[in-house]
Amino acid sequence: MNTETQKSTHTNFHKEVKKPDGFQVTMEAVTKNQAKANRMIWMILGAIALIGGIVALVQSQSHKKELLAASDLFQAEKALNAELKDLAVKLVPAGVAVDEENADDQEDSAKTAKKDAKKGAKVPPPKPKAPAGVEAIAFKKFDVDTELKKSIEGLKKVAETHRSTRAGFQASLAVGDIYLEHASAETAAVWYAKAAETAPSNLDKALALSNLGYAYDNAGKNKEAIDAFEKSVSLNQETVKGDSLLALIRLYKSTEQLDKRKTTIDRVAVELPNTEYAREAEGLRNE
Repeated sequence: MNTETQKSTHTNFHKEVKKPDGFQVTMEAVTKNQAKANRMIWMILGAIALIGGIVALVQSQSHKKELLAASDLFQAEKALNAELKDLAVKLVPAGVAVDEENADDQEDSAKTAKKDAKKGAKVPPPKPKAPAGVEAIAFKKFDVDTELKKSIEGLKKVAETHRSTRAGFQASLAVGDIYLEHASAETAAVWYAKAAETAPSNLDKALALSNLGYAYDNAGKNKEAIDAFEKSVSLNQETVKGDSLLALIRLYKSTEQLDKRKTTIDRVAVELPNTEYAREAEGLRNE
């Protein structure tokens, strides 16, 4: 084939090859764009699924953590109740103090026995008096770390090991309550402060701060008590605020902050109208 023939053939080939028309070009572009969009959608869906999986895993782990903490707290509280019962028997001789429910039953049984004896009926021997209940040692001072060694250590462990859980918060409060009631107000304050730091809600924090205020008050630390009560009130939790405001009225008087005392009495009347708190605050106005 000569050169002229090759050129002619090459030219005819290009003439015979059809170029894509405008519609086809447009459709190809749409198809490519749709493919890109589909890939993007799948990438987004994959990312959402991944995030959802991570969130579910975190929530599952958090739930397991809460359950473990609650279980540990239950065991510590169970040990506390057992030790308190044993301690009540140890510190209060049988018959000296009994729980109120048994006391009523025993008194009724004694009266019935006397009546039956007068009638000549056979009278069964009297039942032994119940040992002292836990309430018999309420506010009784003793060495908490020795007498409640197992349970107090268990509660402290829950508080420290599960700090970020509700059970950990409750354990800190429980330790504070035990020390305040039976041992040292200053030690109680340490644990109430820990509870305030880890409180899972504003209501819980307000409660912990209020307890902290009472602990400082019992320890004779008026300045610290006022600070704790003021922080509790600032959280504006009605179920706690009333008691904290009344405590502040009393503390402002003892520290001779009379203007603050008057302002607080007025505040109770405005923020807690028609309540026992308002009536009590008004009764303190002229003292």
